[in-house]
Amino acid sequence: MRKGGFAALLGATILVVLAGCTAPVPENVSVSGVNLSATGIGLVVGETKSLAATVLPSDATDKGVSWTSDDYTIASVDKNGVVTGVKEGSTAIVVTTDDKGFTASCGVLVGAFHVESVNFETSTISLKTNDEYQLVWTVLPEYASDKDVTFASSDTNIVTFVNGAPGKIFAKAAGSATITVTTNDRSKTATCTVVVTP
Repeated sequence: MRKGGFAALLGATILVVLAGCTAPVPENVSVSGVNLSATGIGLVVGETKSLAATVLPSDATDKGVSWTSDDYTIASVDKNGVVTGVKEGSTAIVVTTDDKGFTASCGVLVGAFHVESVNFETSTISLKTNDEYQLVWTVLPEYASDKDVTFASSDTNIVTFVNGAPGKIFAKAAGSATITVTTNDRSKTATCTVVVTP
């Protein structure tokens, strides 16, 4: 066989082998929607909060999104979904998928949001001496500007607090004591009675 003829035959054989081993082309999965991690947030001027977008379905091929604010003079948003309060007012942050253009929005209130109430999950607790218990409390509204609180015991010889664990109490001796939670602006309080038995 001539040299040129052998090379042509070899080339044809390689093409046949490669044609039989071609990898399947991945199927394109279109976006069907998008959700945000919150439907409403509150900010004070200069404060930032992050929003997260979840593109559906989870195996969508193109999960790219873009972020916009309905009013950048009130709240701005960057390419990563970080929202910044600019001045007092209300607006909305909108996320849009690059594929199909699905949208979701989150309302934004910018201002000084005062605490309206603070409450303990329960008003009475029974413990044995040497027990520890984590108090659960709620400050409302959820978007209040300052949700920090402080705790006090009416009798630290009976009930005291565990260092480094806000709201965690320790039953030292038999008796009863009242635990008071106070908001940081000292405008709202709530109480819980702790009864300790031997």
